[in-house]
Amino acid sequence: MDILPTLVSLAGGELPTDRHIDGRDIWPMLSGSGELESKPSVFYYYRQDQLQAIRFGKWKLYLPLAPVRASPNAAAKTPPRFYDLESDISESKNLANKNPDLVQEILELAAIAREDLGDEEQSDKGVRPAGLVDRAVPLVKP
Repeated sequence: MDILPTLVSLAGGELPTDRHIDGRDIWPMLSGSGELESKPSVFYYYRQDQLQAIRFGKWKLYLPLAPVRASPNAAAKTPPRFYDLESDISESKNLANKNPDLVQEILELAAIAREDLGDEEQSDKGVRPAGLVDRAVPLVKP
């Protein structure tokens, strides 16, 4: 989300450099004083700890996936499926074979996401551990 970069900018601070911040300062757009450079949005679809699909602008790529652990009799890997959501919202026409360069570009985004956020047993160097409180108690008045 773009909340952190926007609030840090408004407060006159600097973003942390020890981690990846994927948002950007959107104050110029909110205040009407400027416009933002347009770039395709990237959304990552995870199911539990498995990266399953990526939305890149108008495109959606379902990644080649290994069988789900709960169904060991499933086929090997599924082939990638690639759709133009502007012209095919029902995802009925797989365009993977007609757009190999774009499929490859999105697969490279998947590799970056997997390195940062993980994917099943793959590294997740950008994931912080869950916050835990020793001996947590409810904060309620008697």
